[in-house]
Amino acid sequence: AQSYISKRVSYLGCHPLFGPSLASPIGQICALVNYHPEQTQHKAFRDCLSDAGLQIAETSPEIHDHAMSIVQALTHFVLMSFTKSVAESGISSKGLLSMRTPNFQLLYGNASRVLKLAASTTGSIQSTKDAANARECFLETAQELHRRLTDANELTEYARIIEELRSPLSGSAVDEGAATAAIAIDSLQRCEELLHKYKVSGEPFVFRHRVNGCMHVVRVTDIQPEQVSYEECTKIVEREGKQILAVGLSDCARSNYG
Repeated sequence: AQSYISKRVSYLGCHPLFGPSLASPIGQICALVNYHPEQTQHKAFRDCLSDAGLQIAETSPEIHDHAMSIVQALTHFVLMSFTKSVAESGISSKGLLSMRTPNFQLLYGNASRVLKLAASTTGSIQSTKDAANARECFLETAQELHRRLTDANELTEYARIIEELRSPLSGSAVDEGAATAAIAIDSLQRCEELLHKYKVSGEPFVFRHRVNGCMHVVRVTDIQPEQVSYEECTKIVEREGKQILAVGLSDCARSNYG
């Protein structure tokens, strides 16, 4: 492509590694491909992104494409394979969620995020040669691991296989990954504790639906592993000496809370 671009034209590849569902880009990564700090426009653009709170990854086209075959293509492929396996398990998603573990809940959630992406976007990510190589490597690795686990007879053999998997994956990167998962699980647990608190107290509270953005004043009536039941209600709060009224199903509430 460079042969078609005039030498007088300055260009810079930019790949934000996050989507619009995030409330803020702060802390997220943006890859800049063929960044040249001596070019005024490049530096100004990089500084603008950095000032907005983004983390910048400077890279080449080759390294970018190889990294994306793992970070995006392989990640999506694993998650899509997981959802397909769940669908063919003979147990409904609702039934599995009723007996979920924190790890299953996180994996199911991440897989669901991938499924909600535009199919054309997800498909294009899988269309490259690098993506095909990443999938092939994964399948060969998974098949070999499956064979070894199937052939194992003693508990010590299973443990040895797991230890071998751990050995190359050590250090600060793995520690950071485990810490990230712990933060996500802690966040889910705080939600569970908050729901339990309001169920026990019977007090109404306001929540915002993350998907559709609607806000509701509700009272929790029941909590099951796969479902939280609630009823819309009236809430009166004191604020700056004034009583503020919110009624769940009134026209006023619908206009205020979507």
